[in-house]
Amino acid sequence: MNIYIVPVDIGDGSQLHKISAPDHIHAFTGTKTMEPGDLILFYVDNRDPHIAPGIYAWGKAVSKPYIMKNKPSEYCNNGTAVDV
Repeated sequence: MNIYIVPVDIGDGSQLHKISAPDHIHAFTGTKTMEPGDLILFYVDNRDPHIAPGIYAWGKAVSKPYIMKNKPSEYCNNGTAVDV
């Protein structure tokens, strides 16, 4: 198992806001080296002075990385994604 830190935005359009339950699976930005079972830590940086930076969520990869296609509403569209 590998551990990855993935930067995320915590604003209204954030991928984190799309998670509805602990067992919810959602596509996030991935790398080609991620494997199912890898631990993904979601890091919020300090761009917004009203939000403290840090790890806000975690999950495990449940898919191999893939290129997301034809989903323009998703942040990962036309890029490498992994289901977490």
